[in-house]
Amino acid sequence: MTNYQMIPGKGQWEVATLERADQGLAPLLTALQRPNQVRPAGTFCSDLVELPPQFVLVDKDGQAIWPALPVTGCGLVQRELLGALAALPWQKVSVRLVAKV
Repeated sequence: MTNYQMIPGKGQWEVATLERADQGLAPLLTALQRPNQVRPAGTFCSDLVELPPQFVLVDKDGQAIWPALPVTGCGLVQRELLGALAALPWQKVSVRLVAKV
């Protein structure tokens, strides 16, 4: 997750926070298995641009897996996946300074 934070004695910085969730993953795994939706003919899609969530799964051997994210017929990440990610019990691992604002 990237956001902004006031660092005492250093000013305001863009920071990247590394978080981890290792419980309650079943809804996320189910959401990742959903098929991409097809846009029905005649359906209008807005010009909305969405940055997809950035996360990685780690298997039992410690190998990183970058999952394909199921999308709507308009190419946006499906709400079920976003909801499953938001519901996870995230724990902060580290915070890294990216750039001074």
